Amino acid sequence: MKHTNFLILILVFCYLQGQASPNKAAFITYKHLTGLTYEASIITYTQISSSIDRTALNIKWGDGNTELITRTSQEVIEVDLKKNVYTQTHTYTNHGIYSISMQDSTRMPNILNINGGNSDGFPFYVAAQLTIPNVNAYNNSIQLLSHPILSAQVGERFSYTPTAYDVDGDILSYELVTPQVNHNTAVSAYQLITDVSPGSNNIYSFNSKTGTLTWDAPQQAGWYNLTLKISECRNGAIVGATLVDYLIRVDFSLNAAFYNELSATPNDTIAPNDSIQISLNYSNNQADSIHLMAYSECLINGNLATVSLDSVSTNYLGKTFQWIPTTLNARCAPYVITLRGTTFLNNEQFSVDRTYLYYVRDASTTYCDTVCNGSTPINLIKEGPLIAVQTAPNPFSSQTTIQLLNDSDDAVYSFSLFNVWGQRVRYISSILDREIILDRRALPVGVYVYKIENDSNGMATGKLIVVD
Repeated sequence: MKHTNFLILILVFCYLQGQASPNKAAFITYKHLTGLTYEASIITYTQISSSIDRTALNIKWGDGNTELITRTSQEVIEVDLKKNVYTQTHTYTNHGIYSISMQDSTRMPNILNINGGNSDGFPFYVAAQLTIPNVNAYNNSIQLLSHPILSAQVGERFSYTPTAYDVDGDILSYELVTPQVNHNTAVSAYQLITDVSPGSNNIYSFNSKTGTLTWDAPQQAGWYNLTLKISECRNGAIVGATLVDYLIRVDFSLNAAFYNELSATPNDTIAPNDSIQISLNYSNNQADSIHLMAYSECLINGNLATVSLDSVSTNYLGKTFQWIPTTLNARCAPYVITLRGTTFLNNEQFSVDRTYLYYVRDASTTYCDTVCNGSTPINLIKEGPLIAVQTAPNPFSSQTTIQLLNDSDDAVYSFSLFNVWGQRVRYISSILDREIILDRRALPVGVYVYKIENDSNGMATGKLIVVD
C-alpha cells in the first residue's frame, strides 16, 4: 500500500508540472514608427516541455484598448527554453503617458522567493511605460540583448549587469522592484533573494546607475525571481520605463572559469577613436561542450565592433572583442559589453557572465554627469562670436540648405542636430564649405535644434522643422 501511495504522489506531481505555467521571464519593448503609431513586442521565455503553449496573448495599450495578438516568432535558445515574440502596431489619438502591459494567468512554479516556492498561484505581469510629450516627439524603449534567464552557484559570488541599451541614447537607471500581478499591484508574498537561507554569508548590493547586482552568495539551490525597473532619462526627465522579469537558477558548482583577462578595464571612460580590446578565455574541464558569446550594442546598429576566435581546444575557448568608437558614438549613456560563457553538461545548460561598461565622451557630453541628476538640461549655448546663417526651406520635407553668411573663409565648422529631447541625431565634422546641405533621410516629423561651431569658438543655433 505504501508503494501505491508513492506512485500516486509521483503521478500527481508530474501532472502538476505538466500543467504549470511555462512563463519563466518576460518584458515588453516598443518602437516609434511614424506620428503617434508605435510597434510593441511582448517577449516571453517559456518551457518547451510544458503542455501550455501561448500562441496569442492579450496586450493592453494603456489608452483603454486591449488586443489579442498572435505569436510572430519563436526560437529555441536553451535546453527546454524558447523565446516567443508577439508583435503588433497601435496608433494613439493624442500625446500622453501610456502603460503597455501583459498579464498571464500564472507564473512558473517553485520560485523560492515567491510564497515560499508556491509561486504558480500568482499572475505573471510585465509592462513598459511610453511617454509622448507632444505630437511631434517620440520615444523608443530599451532593448535587452541577452536573455533574462541567469545562472548562479551555491556558495559562489554572483554578479550580473543587464545588457540593456537605448536606441535614442537615453541615460538608463535601474531599480530592484517587487514583481507585479497587475498594474500597481505587487506580488504579496515576495522575499528578497537574500531572505532565502539568510545570514551574514548571504548579502547583496545593487548599483542603480549600471544595474549591477552582486549576490554574495546564494545558499540554497533552486529558482529565484528578480524584477528590474529600467528607466530612460532624457534632459532631466523620465521618458520611459520597462519592467523586466528575470529568473535566476542557482545550482551547485559548474567547475567553469573565466581567466586571463587581457587589455580590459571595466567602467572606463574613453574618447572617440580610442581602441577598446577585451581578450577573454573560458574553460570547463567536465563539460560536454562550451560556448563563449558576446552581447553588445557595439556589435549592431552600424557599430563596427568585432569578435574574433583566438584559440580553441577541448573544453577551452579564447576570444577577443575589439571596437574603435567614432565621434558619433559619443553620448552620456555607457556602452555595455557582456561575454557569456556557457557550459553544456548532461542535457543541462549553465552560464557565467563577465560584463564591461565603457563611456565614450567628448566636448558634446560635458553635462552628462548632471543631465539626469538634478534635472539640469544639456546646454546648447556657449559664449563666443555669433555666426550669421540663413536656412531655406524651413520647414522642409526632404532637404534644406544652411548658408554661412558673414564668417571667415578659412574657418572649419561642425554641425550638430538635436531632437526635442536634447539627443544629438546628426553630426557633420570638418566642414570647409560655406553651405551645409542637410538631407532628411530617416528624421521623423518634428522640431529640431541645430548648433554650428567653428574652430574660432564661433557659434550659431536655430530651429529646424521637419514635415511630410
